[in-house]
Amino acid sequence: EKAYDAYEAKDYYHTIVYGDSALTKRFHTPDLYYFMGVSFEELGDYQNAEWGFKMAMKSGYTKVPDAYPAFKARMKQRKQEEKQRRKEEKKNRKNT
Repeated sequence: EKAYDAYEAKDYYHTIVYGDSALTKRFHTPDLYYFMGVSFEELGDYQNAEWGFKMAMKSGYTKVPDAYPAFKARMKQRKQEEKQRRKEEKKNRKNT
């Protein structure tokens, strides 16, 4: 319950803390995994975010069936943006 409340309040750190606690007590729900995936992504922990989205899908999360593919698309976009940023930084260093 605390993990859900934290998620609703956009308190992503506590969503993860309470979610981890729930998981250790064997409280596994598709919603919990999804909320943790979103929270990890919001905090920049993309490896654990992927875990959360995958676990939500494996557990039968149906509210957002494209959650994992959408996450993968965002990760692809981030990688492209990071690659472009590095390229521009390299170019700027070369010109100065």
